[in-house]
Amino acid sequence: MLVQAKDFNAQLQSKITWPSNSVVARDYLDQLARSKGLRAERSAAVKTALDRADGVRSASDRNASAVAGQLDTLASDLDRDASSSSGIDAAHLRQLAAVLKDRAQKLR
Repeated sequence: MLVQAKDFNAQLQSKITWPSNSVVARDYLDQLARSKGLRAERSAAVKTALDRADGVRSASDRNASAVAGQLDTLASDLDRDASSSSGIDAAHLRQLAAVLKDRAQKLR
């Protein structure tokens, strides 16, 4: 489980920060696929990049910089897509781009 709360207080409304990992990124992809907020080709490219990133163990791995570059490129593409989208799709695209940027940074 990614988020846990010991006590629930409906008046508190705590802000939840999701971790930058593949599980969260794939959830954003799923939500975007359901709303048709992301082209199938872009979704497939993100899934492939996430698979490659999951295979990298550390920044010193041989292909870490190439994977980081691919993640950065896709994040830029998603930010561009978000600028032409609206509502929750735009928010999900920006959040997905942020996850990819963070993952790329960790590979450097």
